[in-house]
Amino acid sequence: MAVVALALVAIACGSKRDLADLDLDGGEVLNRSTGVMNELDSYHVRFTITAHPEDVREEHVWEFDVVRPDSYRVLLHSVEGAEKEVCETRGHGGTCTIVLTSITKRSRFEGLYVGDFAYSRECDGDGDHCGDWEREARPELLVFGPSPSYLPQWPIVALKMIDDAESVELVRIAGVETVLIRGKLNLLRAVLENQRRLLEPLGITTFSTQCSSGGVPMNVEGDTFTCRDLSFEETLERQDNVAFQDENPPTVDVWISPEDGRLHRITITGPFEDGGLPEPMTIDYSDFNGVSLEAPEILEDAE
Repeated sequence: MAVVALALVAIACGSKRDLADLDLDGGEVLNRSTGVMNELDSYHVRFTITAHPEDVREEHVWEFDVVRPDSYRVLLHSVEGAEKEVCETRGHGGTCTIVLTSITKRSRFEGLYVGDFAYSRECDGDGDHCGDWEREARPELLVFGPSPSYLPQWPIVALKMIDDAESVELVRIAGVETVLIRGKLNLLRAVLENQRRLLEPLGITTFSTQCSSGGVPMNVEGDTFTCRDLSFEETLERQDNVAFQDENPPTVDVWISPEDGRLHRITITGPFEDGGLPEPMTIDYSDFNGVSLEAPEILEDAE
């Protein structure tokens, strides 16, 4: 806390500072930010992955609004057009990627998770023209993948899992002074740890299943196979990509305000195993405590 106090004094005095003046310990800043982000009432998250060099899209984007305790808004941006397959050598083997050579249509999926219901609709790329809202009972756990139960939380979980954290420089992001902290992160461990934290409170302690026939492991369940559930630790041990990242951890850059501990940006860069994230991912946080979500009125009126 003494380090943080020094930073606050310098900010209050309005003095010109550099990183040496603040003497910020990277690990301490990351730990503090974890607590700060978990105490916020709301925030906006934007995930961006750089597109393949031969893809006409410059980036892939999906966005989330998070309002505690459990309301979410999801925006998934998509495009349609002519495609081709590009294959190349990456990691321990070859990978093939579908890229767009032209774009004929842009669209956006919007999902709301408010109260006991999940709402969804399709819009045009700019969100100016949207279809009617559809409503269904909210699932106990939101679907894994690009969803609120998967993405907005794991980068915050990851803050305490970054190794070799070092403060690099002071950088301004959207007018806010932040300290850039660089370290190493096993991305998959962070994602799976977030999954564990979401599942275990629901009483779910099984993370995968292993089946065997005559002592030989099998990947398909059936009457002739013997299957058993695997714990979180056993599942981790069987993930080749997890082991690869243990040995070749991606570089992670984190930008945090030394004034209030808020996380503003994370960038994660390979190497990644085959089938993993091929291009850098950037995660931006904004609208701290400035987001509110309500159920769509059109469905409320229709009842």
